[in-house]
Amino acid sequence: MSKKKKIEYQDVISFKPAPLKVLSDEVTVKTLTDPTYYPIIGMLRRGPMTVKEIEKEYSKNAKKFGLESKSDKTIYRYLKHLEKHGLIAPAGKRVFFGKTATETLFVRTGDMFHFRDFAPEWWDTEPSLQFAQGIAAATEDLFQDCKLSPECVLKIVKLFEEEKEARIREFVAQDDARVKEFTSVAEFTKIELALQYVGIFAVLVKYPNIIEKIEECCR
Repeated sequence: MSKKKKIEYQDVISFKPAPLKVLSDEVTVKTLTDPTYYPIIGMLRRGPMTVKEIEKEYSKNAKKFGLESKSDKTIYRYLKHLEKHGLIAPAGKRVFFGKTATETLFVRTGDMFHFRDFAPEWWDTEPSLQFAQGIAAATEDLFQDCKLSPECVLKIVKLFEEEKEARIREFVAQDDARVKEFTSVAEFTKIELALQYVGIFAVLVKYPNIIEKIEECCR
């Protein structure tokens, strides 16, 4: 009979990731998708890990990502950089039985990351109207004898964004095994694209007459 491995430590968790972490600036997204840092974000999908565990896993899979093995000091520096951008956070401590020393555990700040280009309040600013003017100019030739009103288009785009984001949050909150399986293996860019389509399809289902609404913006 094989002996079970004796448990030598206990993980004391004080922070758990949010189901969905919304990112609002491009610098953070670039950090998330940077080949140097992304492997760390990927392996932390499994849950909290120590610097030593991350260093071991990083070195093990370095060649697969076209990278070189890194020391634990370098990994720690990477972790602090990711923490600075709000992508990971200390999750707690690993306490070893019979020892005073502990190790910090790190975890993602979100089970899933989602990039939102514009904050909700942005849609009430002057630049948002300029944005709508661009959409109107690029869209009006799809309709016959139509000059789209930017103000009207802005209302539709704002509604579209609000409904899309609401559906994304609702989707992520579902306790669906298929969703968890997909997000546990897919890259951020694929997950983000999938979330966008989830939101778009939801809007089209909820507002099947949205084309008519756009046509009503013709002057």
